Amino acid sequence: MDKALRQTFGMVERWDYVSDGGTFPDGTPFAYYKWNDGVAWTTLHIGAVGEATRISHQFTGIGAALPQTSFPPAMKAMAKASSTLQTACGMNLSGMEWREIGQRVEALD
Repeated sequence: MDKALRQTFGMVERWDYVSDGGTFPDGTPFAYYKWNDGVAWTTLHIGAVGEATRISHQFTGIGAALPQTSFPPAMKAMAKASSTLQTACGMNLSGMEWREIGQRVEALD
């Protein structure tokens, strides 16, 4: 996965971590698309949950609401990452639900 994302997007940051008890288990986020010098990132989080694997694909920022113009290129990057992972790794992300969290996103309408 790391290799496929790097071949498609170039620089990929990998942030291995241990859960602090939040909603996501121990795992690895792969940050492959950065918007506005790191104000927001598109990431793919992967972590083991018992005998299964949990995956979260998201675009998120720090601080204030992101401009609506930031979402279309992020969503395009997410679609490209999904296609890349399907082809290179056989990982099908097409059934994942898209939802907005924390701010209304006109691009999802």
